[in-house]
Amino acid sequence: MTEPMTIHQITDIARVHGEDIASNILAEVPDIDSESFGDGLSESQVHFRQYSPFEFYAAGINAREELHEGGAEDGWEAYESAFDSGVRLAVQKAGRPDLV
Repeated sequence: MTEPMTIHQITDIARVHGEDIASNILAEVPDIDSESFGDGLSESQVHFRQYSPFEFYAAGINAREELHEGGAEDGWEAYESAFDSGVRLAVQKAGRPDLV
C-alpha cells in the first residue's frame, strides 16, 4: 500500500514541477505570449501526469483519503496551488510577469 503524503511533501513536489515546466517552456521560447504559455503549461502538465513518477505522487495524494476529512481533496488542492506557485516563481525569474 502507498503511504499517504503530507501536504508539505505535496507542495514541495508540485512547486518544483511548476517551476521546472515553466522554466523549460521559457527557455525554449523566450518571447512566448501569455496564451501560448498557458497552453504549453496545460499540455506539459497533462503529459507529465500520464507517466511515472507522477503515478507515485498521485497514489500518495490519493492515499490521504484514509487520513481525515478532506484527505485527497486537500492534497490535490495543495498540489495545484503549489504548482501555480512554482510557475509564478519561474516567470518571475525570467522577468516575464506578463505571463501570469
